[in-house]
Amino acid sequence: MTTMDEMRARYGQYLQGQDDAAVAASWERMQAKMAVYLERRRDSELFKDELYKWRLLQQWHGQAVHDRETLNAWLMDKENNLLSTRSYGSWYDDILKGTKGTDDELRAALALFDSSDNLDAIKAHPLFQWTNKSMCKRTISDRDIAAFLFLRDPLRYMPYPTEVFRLAAKDLGLGGMSLMRWFELAQEVLLPLLAQKLGRPVTSAEKLRAMDVERDFAAIQQGDFLCMLDVQDFIFISWHDNGATEATDLSEAQWREILASPDITTPMAQDLLKKWQSFGGKATCYEVATRYHEHPTVYVGVVVGWVKRILEAYQCPIEMDGEDKPIWWKVVFLGESAADKHFAWEFKPELKRALAATVVPVRQDLLDLLLATHQIILTGAPGTGKTYLARQLAYAITGDNDKDSPHVCLCQFHPSFDYTDFVEGLRPTAPDENGAIGFVRQDGLFKDFCKKAASVKPAVTLPELFAQLLQKIQSGEVDSFTQKRGGSIQVVELTPNNNIIVQALGENSEATYTVSYRRLEKLAKAYPDRAALQAISNINDGIVQVIGGCNSSAYWAVLNTLWGLKEDKAPGDSKQKFVFIIDEINRGDISKVFGELFFAIDPGYRGPSGRVQTQYANLLKNSGDIFADGFYVPENVYIIGTMNDIDRGVESMDFAIRRRFTWVDIGADENLAMWDQSMPAYKDAARDYLLRLNKAIGDYEVLGSAYHIGPAYFLKLNHYQGDFSKLWRCDLAPLLKEYLRGTPEQSERLVEFEKAYFGQLAED
Repeated sequence: MTTMDEMRARYGQYLQGQDDAAVAASWERMQAKMAVYLERRRDSELFKDELYKWRLLQQWHGQAVHDRETLNAWLMDKENNLLSTRSYGSWYDDILKGTKGTDDELRAALALFDSSDNLDAIKAHPLFQWTNKSMCKRTISDRDIAAFLFLRDPLRYMPYPTEVFRLAAKDLGLGGMSLMRWFELAQEVLLPLLAQKLGRPVTSAEKLRAMDVERDFAAIQQGDFLCMLDVQDFIFISWHDNGATEATDLSEAQWREILASPDITTPMAQDLLKKWQSFGGKATCYEVATRYHEHPTVYVGVVVGWVKRILEAYQCPIEMDGEDKPIWWKVVFLGESAADKHFAWEFKPELKRALAATVVPVRQDLLDLLLATHQIILTGAPGTGKTYLARQLAYAITGDNDKDSPHVCLCQFHPSFDYTDFVEGLRPTAPDENGAIGFVRQDGLFKDFCKKAASVKPAVTLPELFAQLLQKIQSGEVDSFTQKRGGSIQVVELTPNNNIIVQALGENSEATYTVSYRRLEKLAKAYPDRAALQAISNINDGIVQVIGGCNSSAYWAVLNTLWGLKEDKAPGDSKQKFVFIIDEINRGDISKVFGELFFAIDPGYRGPSGRVQTQYANLLKNSGDIFADGFYVPENVYIIGTMNDIDRGVESMDFAIRRRFTWVDIGADENLAMWDQSMPAYKDAARDYLLRLNKAIGDYEVLGSAYHIGPAYFLKLNHYQGDFSKLWRCDLAPLLKEYLRGTPEQSERLVEFEKAYFGQLAED
């Protein structure tokens, strides 16, 4: 038997270049970790969580994986989570489909796993290389190789969850440990050390082949089948919860800082963000590339460069893949498989919120006014950016943007727009086989919009639900979970990684169980609501087959609570706001368009208690329509109208509509921020031209401020390459001439305005 001194000396060889004190400290830390592990190993429930690896060993040790059929069976074994993640495909996809490699070639390739001496040959073999969905050439990972070697010879090899082993090496000061170095360290030091501390010899291959996991559970736990799997178990249990991270999670505030920094978010990164936003924040590289006539691999390089700058600035960790390489995209995106084997990237929720907050700032006083009154009308001179401002207000309270605005609707009133367009009306159907045309009731724009707002369910994501649950645990509001059979488990603690440690109530044992978000997320995809979760007849089978070995009752209880939090939010509880914009509201016949809705839109009569009977309400009886018992405007609907002061029809605005809206005058110089993004190169000069001209117009009592020139007129400078003379000649002078028609000294006054515009008045 190897002595302790011999093991320590051999251990020191793996810390070459370090002094005796560093070697001694690492040795003591490793032994301390092992002592804690051996104590935890006595916990039957904790040991059961990793028992699936022993079942996999029982099933496959000694079995030859030599053809497509056995390879498929081994890869798809429900217990098998020893392999790398498959976000971008894998080396075996085409092999299993039969489109890569002949039977003889596959047999020869799989035979390479007979010995680790073939490691380089394995990685160089064409069947173990492939091009992933991002068009990058990849080779089989060390993790996958280790899984095959382990099943061939569990006395020499072990499973290799790369990230956990990396953390262990870093913690112990072992430096960059290759796969083979880990195998050597385990065989020479860690396995003999475990044998000594357990008082058990290393088992034999014959004994392992005769093992029955269910029958021999106690013996396995005691170390009677001691092999390299015990070493892997030691490393995994000791370092898995010691800093391993699924991916970098930046806060919304940090994302705002990142987006505001030109050194981090360069123009190329900004361009990528805009392109993904045009798809609502979720798209495959192929979809984006097709729309913008680019190659899909372009975006990978942009993301990698951007993320590297982010990590340098914020010094945050990053998830590693099975080959111990950074998974750059997970810093920015969530991901899932999409159609045609493509992979969809979706902005993380915190980034989405930060992007929504980076739109051009809106006036906080208007935002507060809209939220308080539910409906406002923006008035002012033509071109003052009222419609633009209305959109910005809408985006600010809905979280939408100009590329993706499902909660914002804009319509423009005109003389032909009436009740049937706005509320509801009868519309002709297509001719039937006899050529007869009928009529069908159809919702108008506003009623259809209100139906969406009234029906919306809370858009709560699993991360948001989990964060809510953690808050409830921290506040003491939640201190236990109910299991499927009615028993309870109590919360013991939350780990720094936000794992939930629970313990069964009433048990004499002090055993605790860990519930991690990573496994909950995987389980939630299989059982996406409470009904599906509660329909599981056997939770041990139903849950273990999804997330592997675990305490099934604990995971069921926590996920059931999460889905309960989601159900507690009824549609009426939704905080999602909807904004309906009526552009040029005074151009329509208001009384004719709104009809009985004058009552319903009154902020004091919002919600179901303010139902009104619309003209065709009788056609909705017993239809199941949400407005079958009468129409109402939901409380989460906000209305913004816009109108020009000088348009005809302003004076005829019904007092009923005037009373129900709060009126806000928008001056021509109040919305110049619209130039920041639309014409940044000309905005400073344009401001001077606009202010000079509007001062002259305002001083002329025949016109006054109602005829000011708004900033929207100056947007044409983009087309005129900044030619202010051309803007005057083609746009402003003809407009002012029309304003001055019929006024005294029309020509002279236009000359005065021109001089003011060009800053020449002071010369006279």
